[in-house]
Amino acid sequence: MTTFMKAPVVFDYLDLGLYLKDYYQYRKHLDKGFSYEAWAAELDFRSRSFLRMMIVGKKKLTPTVTESIQRKHFLSKEEQNYFFYLVKFSQATGVKEKQLYSQKMMQILRSLNNSQLIADSDDFISDPLLPRLLSLFSYDDVENSAPSFAKVLDVSQKRIEDALTILNKLGLIEQTATPQIWTSKVTTFKVPDSKGSLNLRKFHEKSLQEALHAFDLPNEVRSYKSLLLPMSPEDFSLFLQALDEFSGEQIIRHNVKDYVGKRLFQVNFNAYPVSEALEAAHTPQSKT
Repeated sequence: MTTFMKAPVVFDYLDLGLYLKDYYQYRKHLDKGFSYEAWAAELDFRSRSFLRMMIVGKKKLTPTVTESIQRKHFLSKEEQNYFFYLVKFSQATGVKEKQLYSQKMMQILRSLNNSQLIADSDDFISDPLLPRLLSLFSYDDVENSAPSFAKVLDVSQKRIEDALTILNKLGLIEQTATPQIWTSKVTTFKVPDSKGSLNLRKFHEKSLQEALHAFDLPNEVRSYKSLLLPMSPEDFSLFLQALDEFSGEQIIRHNVKDYVGKRLFQVNFNAYPVSEALEAAHTPQSKT
């Protein structure tokens, strides 16, 4: 019996080496005769051994090979550009350079996704269950039914049914021809960061309450960290920018279609001042 193997999707990768290894294994699966020599010939590259060293990470992918892979292995401009920035991201040595290319990759992913901006709705934003439920629609191996969702999220089926009704009224999901099966009308979604929003405040209050209760869970499935960082307004702005970039990288890294063997983790970031600024005029004089 032939085992089915999916072709690796470049948009699912943040690790160049892993993508290239998976691509090689996929081609090998389709054709047992596929080899580094065959791949080198396909890319119009003379050295089989040097290509292998680049694929396994012992050498950097050269601009010539990068361009050849872009041209010969990808059909869309988005795939070609994403692969180009993936190479740049993987070979970058400085933090700023990595941030630049990760931003470029995120821009491509956002342009491909039907990202729905969720309105400041009390029904959706104030209840953490709604975003979690909607996110489960993105996994191919989760049945989109109330009993399945109730089992995965460990809540009552009645609560799931009520949540599905709300998502349907908001135009985010719809029922299929099969009874009790739903489908999502959006591939990704985001909630506006509306300062002063009471609904958003309710959402974060409930999330923090759940985080406190999760403290009793085993160490291997929960983590708490706290930092004390002296920052000026400019420092804080840069910190938030870095946090956004880090979050974007994690979204890329964990952008998968399968849910088996995984659990949905909620990650909360909280940053707020715990002291007052010291005016320069009040700085103590150094002792002589």
